[in-house]
Amino acid sequence: MGAGVTGLREGDRVIAHVVHGGLAERVACPEALCFPLPDGVAFDAAAAMGLAYQTAYHALTTRGRLQEGEIVLINGASGGVGMAAVNLAKPLGAGTVLAGLSSPAKAEAVCAAGADAAIDLTREDLRDSLRAQVFEATGRRPADLVFDLVGGAVFDAALRAIGDEGRAVVAGFTSGAIPQLRTNYLLLKNIGVLGMTINSYIHRRSPILAEAQSALFDLLLAGKIDPNIMARYPFERYMDAIGLLEERKIVGKAVLEIAE
Repeated sequence: MGAGVTGLREGDRVIAHVVHGGLAERVACPEALCFPLPDGVAFDAAAAMGLAYQTAYHALTTRGRLQEGEIVLINGASGGVGMAAVNLAKPLGAGTVLAGLSSPAKAEAVCAAGADAAIDLTREDLRDSLRAQVFEATGRRPADLVFDLVGGAVFDAALRAIGDEGRAVVAGFTSGAIPQLRTNYLLLKNIGVLGMTINSYIHRRSPILAEAQSALFDLLLAGKIDPNIMARYPFERYMDAIGLLEERKIVGKAVLEIAE
């Protein structure tokens, strides 16, 4: 235990948010990024609820200002952060959750995680077809909040599916294309576009990380969320898990287990 640590004791169960060294068996972590793990939370569940759930939580609440009953569209919904957002949206107040997918075959998994409908991001004429799918799923109501992890043409199309005074939170560009924002859309509907990276909060050792982690564990213990663990691997098979990640075969999270 480092000098000056006051909130933790040797032997405490914790979840540590580390920028580098996450695959090590031992790692040093600042106290501000190390949070107590409630007795009822298993280590594998906590591992699956690290940065992905923190990112999704702050995208929906801190940045996206999710309100009760709103329609939320999550683009890139089958990945770790996207699935976390799908899992969290309803417990945090969303009325309807739409999962934007570049792999439509993953629709069943995201709907099991909490989505009301899947939006196919591979359809032709996405500029119009994305909005048409949103309207079909909601009875012709636009999205109030878009959480976008894809970028490119998907982000451009999603803007057209947002209603008056809606918001879009940008958290990544898995398509490899960074969109150029046409601000006339923002002007016409009073739309807000916000950025979200968990790295900013980590670098500043922000206290909102501890607040969010506590809220996430409360939701887990209440049975309102499930960390969506697709597979568990022993520590020595870490490359198998990384291979699945590189091949985009993970839906939700894969967890490495270190023997006690």
